[in-house]
Amino acid sequence: MRARDLGADLDAAALPAPTPAVEAKVVRPVFDKRARPAPEAALAPDLTEAHAAVVADLEARRAKPGVTVESDMDRFKRALELEAKREAGEALAPEQERFLTMYSQTSEYRAHRQMLEDFGVSYLG
Repeated sequence: MRARDLGADLDAAALPAPTPAVEAKVVRPVFDKRARPAPEAALAPDLTEAHAAVVADLEARRAKPGVTVESDMDRFKRALELEAKREAGEALAPEQERFLTMYSQTSEYRAHRQMLEDFGVSYLG
């Protein structure tokens, strides 16, 4: 078969029907009933009372006078005090040791430590 014969065969072949423009096709969305979030189940009567008691207890604790939120600088200063005690040879309580171990791994601690190294004790205020 020569190129001329192949060209004649291709010219004789039927061209496929042109596809309609995408804008011409109307699609109706199909909403899957399973995709909707399930409605919240009502609490059982015995759990409703327990739930209300827990919520009331948490609200009472939040409203207690004297409970202050510790700022990031307060946490850093506390960590510095605990580090100084440890370096002085004093024993730390287990919860103090746990706080210092966990806090010294945070980005907050590292940022404050870098600022302290850059600006000295004047950074602590």
